[in-house]
Amino acid sequence: MLTLKDISARYDLSPKQARRYLESVSHLISSYCQRGPHNTTLVSQQAIPVFDRLTELLRDGLSLPAASQQISKEMNGNGKTDAHLTVDSWQTNGQPYRDELLGDLRAQVQDLRQERERLLRLLEESQLQVRQLMLPAPKPALSQQSMSRWVALRVALLGR
Repeated sequence: MLTLKDISARYDLSPKQARRYLESVSHLISSYCQRGPHNTTLVSQQAIPVFDRLTELLRDGLSLPAASQQISKEMNGNGKTDAHLTVDSWQTNGQPYRDELLGDLRAQVQDLRQERERLLRLLEESQLQVRQLMLPAPKPALSQQSMSRWVALRVALLGR
């Protein structure tokens, strides 16, 4: 069980913000909240996905009430109309949000693999060009004009 202090540390919030977040989704996670010693609020680990989604929606620019309503819609009205639905069923109902994220991640992985292959080909081509630049230039064939007389005589006599 997590206290509000734990939640505020986990999501980098002030204790007041953590309490406001908890109050905004309390109708969704009421079965996962308890009162502890000294009347502290305790939240079960099973409610963490709701807080994760809430912070994600807030980062996307939604207000706190709008984000709470969005989560409630995603959970099929849990806590308001369908009492038989729980946070656990929301997590395991093949939520469309998770499927969308997985599809996006798979597309990104495929793009990254293609980019990696392109960069590896470019690297190999560059290494080949560097190797070609490092080879010594071929020596020009000796012509009669560039040879000294003694070298010409040696070539003529010895054939080298």
